Amino acid sequence: MRRVIRVLLGALAVAVLAAAAPSPDVRIVLRPLSVRLWEARYALSRPATRMVFARNPDDSRARLWRATDPAFEIVVVDHEELIRRRDGRPFAAVAVSLTPDYVYLPKDYAPFSPFSDGGLLFHSGRFFACPDRCGSDPEWSMRFTGSARTEIFVHGQATKREARWIDRDDGTNVYIGPTRPIETPHVLAIVDAGLPEPVRAPLSSIFPRFMDYFSEHVAPLDAKPMLFASYEPVYPHGHGSQGGTLPGQVFIHYYGPGWPERMAKPDFAWQVAFFFAHEAGHLHQGKLIETSWVNEGGADAFAYRALAALIPDARHYLDARLAGARKGCAEALTRTTLADAMKAGEIDMLYQCGLVINERVDRSLRAGGGSDGVFSVWKYYRANGRGDEDSYLAAIAQSGEPGLADWARHIAHDRFATAEEATAAFDQPLSCGSIAASC
Repeated sequence: MRRVIRVLLGALAVAVLAAAAPSPDVRIVLRPLSVRLWEARYALSRPATRMVFARNPDDSRARLWRATDPAFEIVVVDHEELIRRRDGRPFAAVAVSLTPDYVYLPKDYAPFSPFSDGGLLFHSGRFFACPDRCGSDPEWSMRFTGSARTEIFVHGQATKREARWIDRDDGTNVYIGPTRPIETPHVLAIVDAGLPEPVRAPLSSIFPRFMDYFSEHVAPLDAKPMLFASYEPVYPHGHGSQGGTLPGQVFIHYYGPGWPERMAKPDFAWQVAFFFAHEAGHLHQGKLIETSWVNEGGADAFAYRALAALIPDARHYLDARLAGARKGCAEALTRTTLADAMKAGEIDMLYQCGLVINERVDRSLRAGGGSDGVFSVWKYYRANGRGDEDSYLAAIAQSGEPGLADWARHIAHDRFATAEEATAAFDQPLSCGSIAASC
């Protein structure tokens, strides 16, 4: 049975405050000035002639943020967004104003995800910055200040009015607003009450089952993950959805008109289930491999296997998804290789070919008996891998299926003359070795 999380706000506030002991190079204070305007204040530990943002997916800060003091400017230099004084003099503090709007950022997390009831999820990493240049493993002292009645949820802890924490790596998502978190034995969830039923229902029923399934077949998580789902039906720049994972968090944001109609389509429930199974899979993968076809294709294979095991009615959807991935991958492999696609940012190809490779690995290992398929590969990798493609291929090789790792390397690194040749290579007998033409 679900239960609303009950917290001792005073004790939790002390716990959050206690986390702010180190002294990072930059202290960041965030506060809403109004519903439509926020301020971010930066205090540097030493004067600098510029403050460089740690994450630079595009130039949207330079376009949308404003320094509150006209003596400062936000500019892009060598593909990096930074703040500097117009006269070039050093500074130790600066403030900017911005609107808390959802903005799509290429290959990065959304800075803000509004909820339909006025709540808001924001990504702390959007605000990370360093004096001059960010070094290795930087940390940031973060502080959010709201009104006396502001509910804040950060790092699994709830407090009111103010929260402080030390941040690092990719940052975290922080929720502020009236929605009360819901706790089940499997997950903490903050779900937008305005979401149409086809999305709300899977969030409360299917996602916990995925967490149980992956805990059994890969490894249990050290802590209960958080799930955030937000809905912004009035959005002036089109419609879409964006989701992902951060350590211990899974999130998705639906924005724009027309979602109730799209969500009523027959296969939409399976699309939602596949998405959340994929993201739950990422949580259980542990340290991610730097090669996207491995981690994204692996998470797709996790989702494929989980839906096949837990939702038999989704078989037609899974068959169509795999067929689409095979077609897209085969066509793409006539233009480029997976390695070059990763450099060029061809994301669709990495997902499609990653699913083709990992699904074949899973199927082949299960056919041999005595293996838990792709889950066995990932368990070995988690214990022995170095975080690269060679480690993953070594994990496949140790599975005992002769030629399987060579086949995976063949698909990942070779280019094909035609889509038909690539499709034939997907299904070639493993005894053929690594060159499809030899069959």
